[in-house]
Amino acid sequence: MRRGLRFRHRIAILVALAAIALVIVTVVTLVLGGESERQLTGIETRYVPLIELDRDLKAAFAAIPRAFEDAAAAGDEARLAQAIAASEQFTQRLAAAAPAITANGGDAPRLQGEFRTYYQVARDVTTALVSSTPADRITANSSDVSDEPHVPLARISAIRASAAGGKSLLTDLAYPFPLAVD
Repeated sequence: MRRGLRFRHRIAILVALAAIALVIVTVVTLVLGGESERQLTGIETRYVPLIELDRDLKAAFAAIPRAFEDAAAAGDEARLAQAIAASEQFTQRLAAAAPAITANGGDAPRLQGEFRTYYQVARDVTTALVSSTPADRITANSSDVSDEPHVPLARISAIRASAAGGKSLLTDLAYPFPLAVD
């Protein structure tokens, strides 16, 4: 008898090793595929909605200062009502999104507070302008907006001329609060 394995046994060992390798590759593929599926589900359920939320909130917020400026420039109460309605919709959307923002490391209460501060000043100034209050009599309590307790708003007349490309006060007030949901 020979000491080595027969040819057919050698072939059988190669087939068995190939089968074991196939099982190992299949198991590794299934495990990695499951992990990839979990990560993809996490992206679809967590990050994609946040990206959409960020886009929607930024677009809604960008429309609000413009709506207040348009209402003030036109002196139109209907436009003021539309600006207020847009602000209320933004506030509701922000409140509905607060759990998602907070769960992802954002500070939703701070963001809501900053928007409320901006909104109150913008609404009060625009309401005064729409009701034809003289510019030298309009003041806004802006202690949250700047270091000065009261900012005289005599330069409000720039709002009425904003179509000429000048920067208006409402625009100045709109952007000290960066809208960052990140």
